[in-house]
Amino acid sequence: MNTDFDVIIYCGGKCGSSTLVNTLTFYNYKCIQVHDNETLNNVYTNLCDTLNIKSVKDLICGSKTSVYIIDSYRNPIERGHSGFFHNLNIFFKKIPTDVNLLIYWYNKYYLNYLNEQQPLDIEYPIFENVDFNFNEEYVIKIINNKTYIKLRFHSINKWSNILSKIFEKNIILLNENLSENKYYSELYDKFKKKYKVPIKYLKNIINDKLFLKYNNVYEQIQYLKYWYNKSNISDNIVLSNNYFINIPNNFNITKYKELNLDLIFDCDLDYKIHFEFNGFYENRFYE
Repeated sequence: MNTDFDVIIYCGGKCGSSTLVNTLTFYNYKCIQVHDNETLNNVYTNLCDTLNIKSVKDLICGSKTSVYIIDSYRNPIERGHSGFFHNLNIFFKKIPTDVNLLIYWYNKYYLNYLNEQQPLDIEYPIFENVDFNFNEEYVIKIINNKTYIKLRFHSINKWSNILSKIFEKNIILLNENLSENKYYSELYDKFKKKYKVPIKYLKNIINDKLFLKYNNVYEQIQYLKYWYNKSNISDNIVLSNNYFINIPNNFNITKYKELNLDLIFDCDLDYKIHFEFNGFYENRFYE
């Protein structure tokens, strides 16, 4: 494995890591891209052997390698949406067409299981006692020959200036992996326009330490105000049968449950939605 690298892009998925890699590689920086500590352990164990270091923690925190390590924070609701759609073809055998079913499923089975994935705050708390510089729109901390950089995704329009200042050369951002260029872009736009966040999830954000750390008071107020105006007070959402286009007349929920014992849902509606998204291609619904 090539050990000649200049930058480790070490931030959660859908936080701009592909854009950072694409940009810095264009300007001849050799980059490693990874999203979390588990992936880092799995992918770069051999790198530790080559560098004669004991663990990937030494790679990130030790003194033997001089490198830039860049992390990026993205606000939770938008990051969740982007990550969900990025993996849409993994979650579902049939790409959903109805945004109402998709929002229901997202809020019930995806929203509460989002992985925070802010490695330089959680796995390696480099910035634990460092205040974010809202004027500069980034923060730097230098430890053991390593330059740790924290950016904010919602300041991505300023990343060119930030990177130019840090690397002391003119750098123009080269966007990569944009949702607007993906096969699901039209559905994604409909989802974002119609989406309402459950009020109980929004209340959790108020106490989220990273949200409070990487948004100033004004930004916190504006963000919460915006999403309070797009929130559901109740989880009781009525879905019309018109949303289902794949369920045949002879669909039998009891039989579908028996044939899919690994599925454990709390209501028949969810089995119907699962069939709508997946079962149509399994041909296991007949009596």
